[in-house]
Amino acid sequence: MPMYRSIFWRSTIAMSLLLLGCASGGGANSSGGGAKKEKAEASASGFYKNIGDATLTDLEQKGKRALDRRNYHVIRQEGPPEVYYETQWLAREPFDDERALGVVQAQSRILLRARERNTTWAKATAYTVDFYVENQVRRQGGDFTEIPATKQFSAYARAMASELENDFRSGVRSF
Repeated sequence: MPMYRSIFWRSTIAMSLLLLGCASGGGANSSGGGAKKEKAEASASGFYKNIGDATLTDLEQKGKRALDRRNYHVIRQEGPPEVYYETQWLAREPFDDERALGVVQAQSRILLRARERNTTWAKATAYTVDFYVENQVRRQGGDFTEIPATKQFSAYARAMASELENDFRSGVRSF
């Protein structure tokens, strides 16, 4: 009997650690639900942040309006049930820290991905929204390419994410 208890506890601990790892994992490419990711992340060449919850109406109205305010215009839209917005590439001036790397031109685009979170008593569906900013730069005589996100690019993307997050937060109602 003691051998079975030992196997049981070892298995239990191993499964707990595995589940704990799965619950805390997931990055920009993760499509699963789980705990809301609070921290913004600079990825290899862009920026990612979960910006909270929104209704489909808020996504369609406030989301597009916030993107338009920054001159990012949606060129591709999919969904529901999973909602996806992709903007055109927007040319912008390189940041000082990008210029220090030899960058002469820069462009960015925004991707919004929203997954159904739940359906409420009023039959309204809430979506959890992920915000991505992709960044490409061009050095003298070269083509557009990706580089690691710089501090100034990350601050630029974080400001856009916060603005959109605030827009959604003002629109999400108690269900």
